Amino acid sequence: MDLEIVGGNSLSGIVRSHGNKNAILPIISASILSDIPVILYNVPYISDVATFIEFLESINFNIKYYPQKEVLKITPTELKNIVVDHNHLTKMRASLLLITALALKYRKVTFKGHIGGCTLGYRPLDTFISNLKKLDLKVEYKRDKIIISSYHLLKSTTHKKVWQPETSVTATEAALLVASQRAGQTEIYNAASEPHVQDLCHFLQKLNTDINGIGTNLLTITTKGKKQSDANLTRTVSHVISSDHHEIITYLGISSLTKGNIQILHNLNPKQYLTGLLNTLEKLGVEIETTPVKKNELNKLDLLNSKDYKLLNEQVKNKNELYISKIKKASFKVRTSLTTPQITTIKPHPWPGFPVDLIPILIPIAIKGDQPVMFHNWMYEAGLWWANEIKKANVKLTIADPHRVIIYPHSLLQPANFDAPYIIRATIALAMLALNIKGRSIIRNADSMKRAHPNFVENLKSLGAKIKIVK
Repeated sequence: MDLEIVGGNSLSGIVRSHGNKNAILPIISASILSDIPVILYNVPYISDVATFIEFLESINFNIKYYPQKEVLKITPTELKNIVVDHNHLTKMRASLLLITALALKYRKVTFKGHIGGCTLGYRPLDTFISNLKKLDLKVEYKRDKIIISSYHLLKSTTHKKVWQPETSVTATEAALLVASQRAGQTEIYNAASEPHVQDLCHFLQKLNTDINGIGTNLLTITTKGKKQSDANLTRTVSHVISSDHHEIITYLGISSLTKGNIQILHNLNPKQYLTGLLNTLEKLGVEIETTPVKKNELNKLDLLNSKDYKLLNEQVKNKNELYISKIKKASFKVRTSLTTPQITTIKPHPWPGFPVDLIPILIPIAIKGDQPVMFHNWMYEAGLWWANEIKKANVKLTIADPHRVIIYPHSLLQPANFDAPYIIRATIALAMLALNIKGRSIIRNADSMKRAHPNFVENLKSLGAKIKIVK
């Protein structure tokens, strides 16, 4: 997919933040473990969700998806001898969680292929595999095959302590899935605590699992017992997926760059989930304000899409709070250190620090700043190489090493033909840059944005952008 963007327009309007892709996929995986039907709300039609559904349907899993309503229904299914052989699943890191859940439910699963994800460099599976083994699963790993079996899990009744050498999100989520099926108590040390990990924890709590320490780096998981009465088998578990904080920051960034007034409607409590993100934006001279939306005010909002009202009302029924975030001020005055004259540096940290996935989103904003900014992605050795691409727009930058890029203020930008890497947020960052440049730009191979941002092109058009798919 190639995009044509004619930048320079001011974008305004209200847009709804969709469900977080990084929460949806783990929760779909967890739903496989349920003994009763599961109904998930706020599940947008994105390519990663479509791939999961396509695969589950191919092995005759009982799953129904209603894209217009953004509702996914998953019903317990009896399967055996599962072999996962699906090319698209190899491109998704979350496939590790899917095969873990299948192995837990049906005792053994074979995955053919090498699981990758965004092209961020070397991404080992050591912590993921180690966690499973520590929790009594058997894992056979080869470059072209993974076999996971859980035959010994029924005997696993002892208290287990899993200490992770890194705060890996996927490894934490995999350990959570296994812990929810064990008879013994499980403790996960150095656990990831991102919003999507917390969302998975809240969902698992609805499946007879106690989890203490949600939002911290120490999780204690205790199962309540897996047997359910005949009466309970007739009920369902419902869950509303949390809004995507990546999408919220993306639209706020676009609003600041285009001198617009985009308002983002979402269900994330700002104090709990957005404070750290907004503090980093303020470092680049962009201030945000967030206000709660009262239940009786929904119909007064000038939403871009009429179906959003039904989806939001469903969230309100499930006791989800709603908020609107928008730009308060965008001066682009970079905040410097109070104690040292060194260049302003932005680097990612495990949650509640600034997420590594959002580093690319800040680069187009830094270009409008009043002084240089260094971005230091110490997590992935190939996480910033794509920044070379923005030189085509006459952006002044220095790639100091594989982990560090210095962005210099520059106003004489020019439209360009960009080649997008297979990195979701980097592709979005190129689109943000193009929206800020007067003239016609092309972004080639922009398909990766479909993995996380539903209706992105349509939403931007509704907000006033001149953007279209040309291939």
